[in-house]
Amino acid sequence: MKRVCTAMAIVLAGFCGPAYAGSGSGKVTRIVVHSNRAAMIRVESVSNQPACSTIAEFAINLDNSGGQAQYALLLAAHLNGASVTIIGAENCDTWGDRETVKYAYIETN
Repeated sequence: MKRVCTAMAIVLAGFCGPAYAGSGSGKVTRIVVHSNRAAMIRVESVSNQPACSTIAEFAINLDNSGGQAQYALLLAAHLNGASVTIIGAENCDTWGDRETVKYAYIETN
């Protein structure tokens, strides 16, 4: 029985596709804040977003302090014309068609 379970686990593992977090970089080109406490962020370049993310933007949940800090950082970068990097969370939990932000940082020279 152990051999059968082990063999099935190996076979089924082959059907699981890899999960990739999307990323974005460059200057913030668009910020939209919705009344339901979500912000949408667009940057110059976006790549590798998950299948659920059909729009080349990221979403931030403003209901928690982490999301508020991400929003403040990206707003400051936008106001100062600084470049940023955004790493996605591999899901679209905040807004159904945009990848949720996992973390973001300002590029320095």
